[in-house]
Amino acid sequence: MQVCSCLVRHDGEMNHVTFKPNVTVAEIVILRAIHGEDAIVDILPVNMDRRTHEEEVDRLARIYTDPVVKRLWSGFRPRLPATLKDIGISRADIEARAAVAAAKAEQMRAALAASNPEDEDETPDGLDADYLLGASDAPIDAPIVPTAGLIKKTGFTKTQSVGA
Repeated sequence: MQVCSCLVRHDGEMNHVTFKPNVTVAEIVILRAIHGEDAIVDILPVNMDRRTHEEEVDRLARIYTDPVVKRLWSGFRPRLPATLKDIGISRADIEARAAVAAAKAEQMRAALAASNPEDEDETPDGLDADYLLGASDAPIDAPIVPTAGLIKKTGFTKTQSVGA
């Protein structure tokens, strides 16, 4: 079965998106049934694995409840879609969507640079993008909750708390 990664727009909401790694094509079908046909976006094939259809039906029934799975695939030894092609998504579709996403990202970068020509690394709200991305050695002025990227920079350890 083909394994992919994708973004799920919960109930089709553009502002409520979750990244789902390691989903099978059959799981994409279930996610579309739950959240809407156009709610599963940025589908990228990751690899192929050797799980059987029966193993996948059992896995999906544990995650999404048996009635949801039986509504989509019932009967003895149901045949699940194994590749994106089986659900009507071709390689050309994936490449076209990736090109559109790359073009939108480039437009956003250009708009950001044009909005603040003195400092292309500064975000519209005045925060330094390099600092936010961890590429700056600027001191931290406000209390923060340390994350993996900031532990090295701030000297915080996982057991220390802010203000301690």
